[in-house]
Amino acid sequence: MQFPLIKLKNASVVAESIDDNSTILDDINLEINDGEFLSIVGPSGSGKTSLLFTMTGLFEHSKGSVSFRHKRKDGTIVYLPLMTYSDYFRARVGFSFEEPSLYRNLTAKENLEYFFTLYRKKTKKAEEKTSELLSDFGISSLKDKKASELSGGEAKRLDLACSLVNDPKLLFLDEPTTNLDPLSQKLIWDKIKELNNKGITIIATTHFVNEIETLSDRILFIDKGKIIDLMTPEELIKKYSSSQEVTIETMFDDLSIMQGLISKELGNHISNLRIFEGKIILITSDARKLIDLVLDLAQKNRIGLVSLNYTRLSLDQIFYFSGMEKEK
Repeated sequence: MQFPLIKLKNASVVAESIDDNSTILDDINLEINDGEFLSIVGPSGSGKTSLLFTMTGLFEHSKGSVSFRHKRKDGTIVYLPLMTYSDYFRARVGFSFEEPSLYRNLTAKENLEYFFTLYRKKTKKAEEKTSELLSDFGISSLKDKKASELSGGEAKRLDLACSLVNDPKLLFLDEPTTNLDPLSQKLIWDKIKELNNKGITIIATTHFVNEIETLSDRILFIDKGKIIDLMTPEELIKKYSSSQEVTIETMFDDLSIMQGLISKELGNHISNLRIFEGKIILITSDARKLIDLVLDLAQKNRIGLVSLNYTRLSLDQIFYFSGMEKEK
């Protein structure tokens, strides 16, 4: 029998304010398994980071439960409430924020040494581990360079190294490649996958599915604080493989008119409609039929079409649209 590392049961997070209370996470049910690579994907403000913070005890859940696995001395497995034992839990996991948590006036080596002192690691072991981490992340030559002088990619690699000083078996990563160039992004994801291959469980958030499609065991898509989908990459592609995108460009004055007509007349033929960069974007399971209907609609209402095209959705687009409500 497999015992998950973390369990969330009907977990909700409500932000209380003087004027209003807003639900940040809504009825989340999730289990994290040993050794998996789970990616949490969604648009800005969808609840990705809130979910990550809730799983680490940085956010307190308002309803439901969040617990983690603990093995007693007699070998029995129990689940402890995370908020009650949050300090105990966080001392045993690694966390890397979107912005590197580095001391700018300390060198790369000094940053690592400082983080070792937080976990009361023995001096000799800390020295050996510091050299090992600097080497593993390809920043040995930067050990005497201040954090403020590092590039974005170098700082992120150092930050990841710092998240490993306590030898965690579970690593939380919040937007690990934000604002990095493509080469640095690849280097970071390759390193993260290497850690996963060594047995470290990875939970990472990102805006971009294409970055983690081939790395993830499961992908969780969240929007408006709710889990929309939780599947393997292969399952998601299979589920949405029939989805197609139809792009319509009209004369400027006809854009809003055409949008209204499509919502009213063709709503049963589309699963999503939005306006992007002056074009109408439709998601459908039968693009050819929809194109014929759009042409007829435009002709009957004397709307000038500049272009009309369709393509199959990429996995990135699948996630973008799967969490959006169909406009009518």
